[in-house]
Amino acid sequence: MAYFAKKSALSAIIGVILAAGTAQAQSIEKFYKANNMIRIMVGFQAGDGYDTWARLLGRHMGRHIPGAPIFVVQNMPGAGSVNVANYLYNVAAKDGSVIGTFTRNLPSQALVDIGTAKFDPRNFGWIGSPEISSRICIVNAKIPVHTIEDLQKREVIMGGTGLGSAPSFLPLVINELLGTKFKVLHGYRGAGDVLLAMEQGETEGICQSYSSLMGSRAQWFRDGTVRVLFNTEGQRNPHLPNVPTVYEFIKDSENRQMMNFFTSSSDFGRPFVTPPVVPADRLQALRNAFDATVKDPAFLEDTGKQKLEVSVKSGAELEELVKDLFATPKHVIQRAVALVPNLLQ
Repeated sequence: MAYFAKKSALSAIIGVILAAGTAQAQSIEKFYKANNMIRIMVGFQAGDGYDTWARLLGRHMGRHIPGAPIFVVQNMPGAGSVNVANYLYNVAAKDGSVIGTFTRNLPSQALVDIGTAKFDPRNFGWIGSPEISSRICIVNAKIPVHTIEDLQKREVIMGGTGLGSAPSFLPLVINELLGTKFKVLHGYRGAGDVLLAMEQGETEGICQSYSSLMGSRAQWFRDGTVRVLFNTEGQRNPHLPNVPTVYEFIKDSENRQMMNFFTSSSDFGRPFVTPPVVPADRLQALRNAFDATVKDPAFLEDTGKQKLEVSVKSGAELEELVKDLFATPKHVIQRAVALVPNLLQ
């Protein structure tokens, strides 16, 4: 029995070596002609924003890959998309025939070890993100708050949607880092309810994605109903060049690291990845196809029809984001989790 076990193990090793050699020898075009379908695994239900982007990319990326494979979307919702990340990492074929997308929050969740994450984000093959979410903090223009100094003197009631959500945790983080006096009401079911509460005078502001606010309350910006205090990324929002980023007020290096930890999810956008150890030439082919697709006039026409804005992070940029995130000092992470204990649930 031991003999056969050893023989079986040896055969398996030889098989892996031969398969790896074949993978390296086979051209990209030959591989995708022989394996003419790429599955896009989506960690959310059909109709979700991540699913929408997956289907848009799937309609166009094949034209930019030698061999012109077709893309098929397969939804695998569950556990806030942890299920699909675990599947990609541990089960999916690692030959370039499967890619996937999961929530932008997963890299930071894996960093603090939420228990259900059976993957290391540093080992995925990062393809790119077609949309980067810019978050802004707005207040009713009628209240006398214009500057950080005003926020440090006057309490401002912000609407929240649960401690694990950006509308709830961002004001608390900014209070910690800048001494502002945001008071968060956490009991709203969603951002839409917070916006309604602002209209009714129950709350005075919200921290929410720029695209979502423009989609539902663009008139507020046009007629001056709201005032934008700042955005929460490292660079100013290109659509709001006169609005400062909150980083312009955070001078302490440790506080900046802490803010980086909380806002990293924005920078990951709608990430698309391969499983680990996909052959380097196939990962590069997928990255090249992604880069070409997000500039493709047909793709841009498609996104325009759905009123989606393309704001790209390349695979190489996402890879660097992961490295930077995992370089966050442990004591900074502990401080962040202690401040918002439900953030990563």
